[in-house]
Amino acid sequence: MTLAAHLAGLVTLVVLARGGSAGQAGAALVLPLAYLAAFPALDSASLSFFYRHRHSFKTPLIVASEFSPYQRVDLVKEGPRAEDRVYLYLNGNLLYGSRRLNEHNLFVSILPNLVLGRPSGRALVVGGGSLDSARFLAPRVGRLTVCEIDEAVTRLARLHVQGPRGSFPENWELAIDDGKHFLGAYHGEPFDVISVDIPVPTYLQTAMLHSEGFFRLARARLGPGGIFSISLAGHYARRDPSKGILAESFLANRVVAGLLRAFPHVTVVTVGRNSYAWAGTEPLESATGRIDDRLRAFLDEADTHAFSRPSAVGLMDPEEVRFFAEPFAPIGDADMQIVLRMSVQKLYRRFYEPD
Repeated sequence: MTLAAHLAGLVTLVVLARGGSAGQAGAALVLPLAYLAAFPALDSASLSFFYRHRHSFKTPLIVASEFSPYQRVDLVKEGPRAEDRVYLYLNGNLLYGSRRLNEHNLFVSILPNLVLGRPSGRALVVGGGSLDSARFLAPRVGRLTVCEIDEAVTRLARLHVQGPRGSFPENWELAIDDGKHFLGAYHGEPFDVISVDIPVPTYLQTAMLHSEGFFRLARARLGPGGIFSISLAGHYARRDPSKGILAESFLANRVVAGLLRAFPHVTVVTVGRNSYAWAGTEPLESATGRIDDRLRAFLDEADTHAFSRPSAVGLMDPEEVRFFAEPFAPIGDADMQIVLRMSVQKLYRRFYEPD
């Protein structure tokens, strides 16, 4: 309402400044206010059209939609039943609701804590706006902190994603902050696990959380024997940087290159075509050796039925991890080109490639 009033006043002043009559100024004043009145209906119709045709919903139900200071947050269901799955989208990109994204949460934020085996430990999840980490990880550690930059994401997820599931853990805290700023200002007890549970870097804030500088900051806030974990946004493999390959193809290699600069020990966990990096200041073999047992025990628990069972979990040889990253430079603090290239690719896929 405030924005519409400002716009109406601005348009009126422009008309008068250009010599328009009082009648023309009055007409110009009405237009933004009329748009404000019509916006809810037009916005709802356009959202339904978008999710029906771009994301293949048959009868999309917009549970909630909000413009935050950072992005548009939409929660969408396929139908009106309470048990229907709720999907969380940020600027039209799926953040939560699919099996693949559940796998992401499992291997980035939950499993590193389980294999470390410190029930009284301290865990930090940077991102995690769906609050699945709070639901499934908080009961399994001593203290959990979720640091999410966008208050609207956590508020709407708590209300529409986690709320219908029933009771929610209490032994966790929410910090509404940029992850890099939070860690830079943090001077409390070191964390046992720091997990970066965020989308691929199509924004400056997320790109900085994939940078060598952030990895060094995280290492300084990690306790002895701790684990830092992050998704590699796809498959980690050998790449040739001289062939002008696309950003998504070398993102994983640049992230691992940064991790190897910041941590003496880096391993890559593979699940199908997806790869996740775990790093630490001490060897990780004892922790990674417990992956199968801890994963099986977690998935056997009654409240974890939303997670699918991976067909196979692999560990890449440390020398191979280092070899694949060797030709690549880490992402720097001022490295905007990765953001631009990822954004262009995402726009291209959205408008020019079929689903």
